[in-house]
Amino acid sequence: MLPSIESLRCFAAAAKLLSFRAAAKSVALTPAAFGQRIKLLEQQLGAPLFHRTTRSVRLTDEGIALLPAAERCLFAAAECVRVGSLGGKAVDPVDVVLGTRHELGLSWILPQLETLEKALPWARVHLYFGSGSDILLRVRTMEIDCAVTSTRLNDPKLDALRLHEESYLFVGATKLLRERPLTRPEHASRHTLLDADATLPLFRYYRDAPGGSDALRFASVVRLGTIEAIKR
Repeated sequence: MLPSIESLRCFAAAAKLLSFRAAAKSVALTPAAFGQRIKLLEQQLGAPLFHRTTRSVRLTDEGIALLPAAERCLFAAAECVRVGSLGGKAVDPVDVVLGTRHELGLSWILPQLETLEKALPWARVHLYFGSGSDILLRVRTMEIDCAVTSTRLNDPKLDALRLHEESYLFVGATKLLRERPLTRPEHASRHTLLDADATLPLFRYYRDAPGGSDALRFASVVRLGTIEAIKR
């Protein structure tokens, strides 16, 4: 049996407020009726969603995993009501703000916008450019709707989907690498790393990629800006 929308609404309220009494009030139910909704949902899913004590309520690992999916279901249900209430009238496009880095947005996403809007005619996509940390902060605070980023993501409250893997490599002057090879992690101590800047270290993308490593220890790091780093 599929969970009811009302049960998911109760779960989302409790997950947000971390108080069954406050959550029950927010959805206009008595605490007893609210508790029964949560209990029924846990029985249907076969997993506890909250750790309960006399003083506190917190999400279990199962509850943390369920929250993004429950919020998507509630959004979809609200959208069904909105579209159904139009009585066959044309649906206005939904504005979607997509955050990304400048170089990724200009080289990859911007050329695909026309294709994306044809595939999703209900969406009107707007781009927001920023750094990885700034973009994720704005997703958390709901200033933007979604993001495409290479930043390492450890926030259980954000739902993520891997689009593709990226491969990174180090480049250097041919003569220098003949004299001082960089084929093993310990060789890094004989080299200077040229990077973009402190707020957007390109080395971070290598470190966070599958197979990347924190083990490289360069003799020094010089931050020159993206274009100057490539020239050097």
